Amino acid sequence: MDFARAVLMILGLFFHAGRIYGNGENWIVISDETCACVNAVDYFIHSFRMEAFYLIAGFFFALVYEKHRPKFLRDRLARIAIPLLFCGILINPVMHYFAYGSDYITGKDYILHGQWMEHLWFLGNLTIYILISIPACNLIKSKVKLNKTQLFYLILLVVPLVAAGLNFAANHIYSGIFLFVAVESIFNYWPYYILGIICFYNKHIFMEILNIRTIVISLAICAAMLAIIEIMNIVSIALISKIFYALLRGPMVLLVLSSLIVIGSKESRIVRSFSDSSYTIYLLHLPLFVFLYRAIFQHTHLGALQEYALLIAITYAISYCVHIFIIDKSPLLGFAFNGKVFDLGRYTLLGTKRQQSSLT
Repeated sequence: MDFARAVLMILGLFFHAGRIYGNGENWIVISDETCACVNAVDYFIHSFRMEAFYLIAGFFFALVYEKHRPKFLRDRLARIAIPLLFCGILINPVMHYFAYGSDYITGKDYILHGQWMEHLWFLGNLTIYILISIPACNLIKSKVKLNKTQLFYLILLVVPLVAAGLNFAANHIYSGIFLFVAVESIFNYWPYYILGIICFYNKHIFMEILNIRTIVISLAICAAMLAIIEIMNIVSIALISKIFYALLRGPMVLLVLSSLIVIGSKESRIVRSFSDSSYTIYLLHLPLFVFLYRAIFQHTHLGALQEYALLIAITYAISYCVHIFIIDKSPLLGFAFNGKVFDLGRYTLLGTKRQQSSLT
């Protein structure tokens, strides 16, 4: 599950690079060289990534809650809110200055309407979910016991329908962002977070579902739904197309999670390093994208696909090295970037352990 979470994080690099090199995009930086196949990759990633991510986030929330740690709520909030504030207040404004100039970051909407968050918006959602989810854990633990069929259809059909309904209602109430609260996306992804909690308290059944057989079934359902969506687009029946696109999230989540669980089931040093660094890589990738594009790629004209691949590879390599050689070596930076709580009294400012007195 941790490997699956890391993969979903890293797919954010492919999605956001696609915003630069895809056709018809309007984003922070946009290339003159575009490719339609990049749009197809973005469409694929967008059909499951955040839904699967929030499911895993809810799963891990319940897992850590069940350990009954005395400072559970503080540690979970630190893990989410500290990187949000640190990167959103200190790093994102530099990125926005490179992209838009000083007027953008000094405007009142920058803080008030959440422009400072940019790619960190999901951490705002997680902050809200952490604050309200303990009662849900207690209720689900005592009341919700599912069999394999019930859990399968809950993921496949029920939760996507509920999420689409909540998203529709929230969009008609308030579709904007206030500070770090994005009402529409909070309601859109909350069912998947609750689903993750349900999956944890039925984890043996959940893990039995995530297998090769589910991969085949989900792939067939996805193919059928995509065919229906394409037909509805051709005959201009937009409502049915939107309904099936919303329902597509269910089988896509099953397909991707089953595939990632099968692939990442064996622990190794490479898998552990990949998983541990994914949070840092995601936090840093967008500012690096903007800087690298402004400094290098807007002048190169190598072709959309070549630049797309190079931008992702260089950004990943830089972010990974920063994590391994800098952030992972300093508890203070680990706290700032990854929210890892540590005892400040045991460390110097640079993160090295203080020598204990021989008298103590």
